Amino acid sequence: MILAHWSDGDCKIAGCNAVDLTPRPGQIENFSKVIWFTELDESLKNMYGKPVEVWRSDSFEREGPAVFIPVQRIKSKFVYAYKTIKSKKVIIVCPRDRYLV
Repeated sequence: MILAHWSDGDCKIAGCNAVDLTPRPGQIENFSKVIWFTELDESLKNMYGKPVEVWRSDSFEREGPAVFIPVQRIKSKFVYAYKTIKSKKVIIVCPRDRYLV
């Protein structure tokens, strides 16, 4: 069981300027811990064109609140390949245009 400033009482995410910031009780159903890849500059990130993107594969963002995400917020899975570009280890990702069920 949890208490969180997440739901506004209508199953919508409460905004940061909500008047009532009282945490609501809830029961955890499905949650994911995500380690986010670090971004590259725009010229490398989009070098293959949309929807393919290039990200650092050997560097991750610091841990913080965004590492925990409700599974309902996950858009999709992706296919990937590892490569070295300009002496940087990268992961090339392309989303699978299916939503998780």
